[in-house]
Amino acid sequence: IVFGGPVVETVTQYLHKGSTVYVEGRLRTRKWQDKDKQDRYTTEVVARSFQFLDKKQGDGVPAGYESEEDVPM
Repeated sequence: IVFGGPVVETVTQYLHKGSTVYVEGRLRTRKWQDKDKQDRYTTEVVARSFQFLDKKQGDGVPAGYESEEDVPM
């Protein structure tokens, strides 16, 4: 999942391994070459909006926080 723009700070602060998150976005496939010059492809979800589904923990962001920010390319 690729996040960008102003939501990066929120995601960096509150999203951790094991977090439950609902994400909407579009698929993007990138072509690249590995060290042996072999073509490889990576498919990513470019997040357009997301919602934390975990319960609030202490001073954390409340469950249901949502962002409708467009993620720049």
